[in-house]
Amino acid sequence: MIAVAARAWDMHVHRGMATMTALAEATVAERAGSDAAACARLIVHDVEHRVGAWHPDAALARAMLGEILLFGGDADEGLEQLHSAELRLRDRRGSLSLRAADLLDLEGLSLRDRGRLPEAGQAFREAMAIRRRELGDDDPAVALSLEHLASLQDTPADTAEVLLRHAASILDHAPDDYAELTARVFHDLGSVLLSEGKYVEARAALAHAAALRASDDGERDRLAPVFPSW
Repeated sequence: MIAVAARAWDMHVHRGMATMTALAEATVAERAGSDAAACARLIVHDVEHRVGAWHPDAALARAMLGEILLFGGDADEGLEQLHSAELRLRDRRGSLSLRAADLLDLEGLSLRDRGRLPEAGQAFREAMAIRRRELGDDDPAVALSLEHLASLQDTPADTAEVLLRHAASILDHAPDDYAELTARVFHDLGSVLLSEGKYVEARAALAHAAALRASDDGERDRLAPVFPSW
């Protein structure tokens, strides 16, 4: 009985996420002729009216609104909407909690770029905790979180080196479709090593990053950023 209920819930989640994907695509298509944020607000209102504010579908709709606001230039409300969405998803399991981790990353990157480094670091750590819980310690998504933590301007060089070496060790065993992320981590590691005066290791790391990019077949990286600021 439990297994049947679990399968039913999974089907419901997939249907809900498919619906939200279709709504998001429709919103993007309408941007030229209407206000995308206004469309997203209507979607949020409609979904919350039908299923309640704490339903996963409502959280996904609010996440879409937050992303539109954030990249439309309204960072304050965008962050507020993203935070509201991820709070409703983070304690779920599977793809929903991983979506919360992605939203935390997006929050962290925006906060980092605005100089709010302690808050950014907290968001990155929370995203990493979710990924470790759902995917294990050695998943490439964890390496992405490590790279984000190392990118904070107040991270000491020796700490950044440790974080990036850990990320690199994870990605060394990752499939080829993580090549761009791997190249980015090795490039960042090389830059940190240069700043520490570790020139031989720095040259090796930078050469490895260059070789990975030279051999890339042009396919989209599995963890490649969805948004340009990533």
